[in-house]
Amino acid sequence: MYETVKVANALKEMAKNLTGKLRIAKEGINLTVAGTLENVEKFINNITDKFEFLKEFRLDSNVDSNELKLKRLNFFKNSPGCEHVFDNLSVKVCDEITPFNVSGKFEGEFLKVSPEEFHELIETGLSEGNTVLLDTRNYYESKLGYFKGAITPPIRKFSSLPSYLKSNKEVFRNKKVLNYCTGGVRCAKACSYIKEILPDSEIIMLDGGIHNYIEWINKENEGKTEEDKKELFFLGSNYVFDARVKISPNNHKIVAKCNFCMKNSENYIKCTGIGCHLMFISCKESCYNKNKFCCEVCRDRDAQLKVVLNALNSNIENTEESPDSQNLELKKIKKIQCNCEVERRKKLEEGI
Repeated sequence: MYETVKVANALKEMAKNLTGKLRIAKEGINLTVAGTLENVEKFINNITDKFEFLKEFRLDSNVDSNELKLKRLNFFKNSPGCEHVFDNLSVKVCDEITPFNVSGKFEGEFLKVSPEEFHELIETGLSEGNTVLLDTRNYYESKLGYFKGAITPPIRKFSSLPSYLKSNKEVFRNKKVLNYCTGGVRCAKACSYIKEILPDSEIIMLDGGIHNYIEWINKENEGKTEEDKKELFFLGSNYVFDARVKISPNNHKIVAKCNFCMKNSENYIKCTGIGCHLMFISCKESCYNKNKFCCEVCRDRDAQLKVVLNALNSNIENTEESPDSQNLELKKIKKIQCNCEVERRKKLEEGI
């Protein structure tokens, strides 16, 4: 614990001119920061100088400057955006940088491949019967974008993935399993776990995740005619956990649909229902201003909760119901599942 706290304090000092999220655990560091180009570059230089495991990215390393620039770009995944995508700087020491709900250490070996190699594997794999493409992210992320032909688990959090994989082991048994996630952190843990529970399967991971694939395909197709461009296998946009919400490939097609009118849209909002917090699509054209709840059940549930909460907070002496009965009613209403959650759980139970 002492060492992780020490690392956290050092990172906090180096990131004092930035905003973002830094998570430190024994297994590693996961961070996303935002700021001016100058301050972000200074931060990268500081952490590569400070930490020995990042020494290959140091500016004084004996590597060709263009090669080093590409290595740093692929590893740190710099991308343009507003420097104010985060409200502040949050630095936390955690048990895991990506909670996975599996005790003990697992060290199943897997192969990391570049975006170009991953693209080729999809190209050949889609025509074969022995390749499976697995999205290791949450379902609200894959709704916004996914690789063509991928299995997209209906999970709300990463820690639900192990249970999903165990329930659907036969789908991945003795297969070539191509895994991907946003930037390469979650899928690395998932790959190691899959290899342990399915040692006869060939486990492959997209190095740098969707982010690096988008960077690669954009550069690969730049300046080419439509006939010469490589097919874009990632459909839609890459969901990101900051104010940008998404990063899109050049000339991408929207695959996400509005919860209400089913028009193509990427306008993600959070349900305003008490205790819901579900992320859902509500198109700006006709639905956004009149639909702030993910579904009718959530809207009605919210109205019921507000009535009970107002009664509980009221000091009116002649209330007909006792606080105990009102608390009971409150718990009863809170247990009501909205349509979106019922549908998600149904898909989870049905399996692949």
